[in-house]
Amino acid sequence: MQDLTPIHDIGGIGEPYDLLLAPAEDALAAIEPPIPIRCAVLEEKHVGRSVFAGTIVGLSRLRAEIVAAERAAPLSNLKILLLDARGEPRPGDVYAKLLGEATTPGTFLVRFTSVAPEVAAELDARLPTHPR
Repeated sequence: MQDLTPIHDIGGIGEPYDLLLAPAEDALAAIEPPIPIRCAVLEEKHVGRSVFAGTIVGLSRLRAEIVAAERAAPLSNLKILLLDARGEPRPGDVYAKLLGEATTPGTFLVRFTSVAPEVAAELDARLPTHPR
């Protein structure tokens, strides 16, 4: 039998470096007002025919909680467009994977896989922990 190797969570390095990793903060925060969006389900690497509207009601740096009348199957890849006040798409794409139902009825969770810089800045500004 081989010797067992213990595995530990590493959060940093002590002296002389005294470096710490930032904790993975992924708690969803409710946002007001919600962000209107349009979601398209990707088929392979192309936008498919399934497109639906929704709103982002919860947000973290890695995930979003979305309310929508329609939804795709869990683990579907989505292209998400943020919409302006007229319902027109804003510049910049967001790609995400649908994780499944959220704890709030009628909502689902997505994990961001790619976020355009201009959209990332806007989403970051909506986080409650964002320095103003």
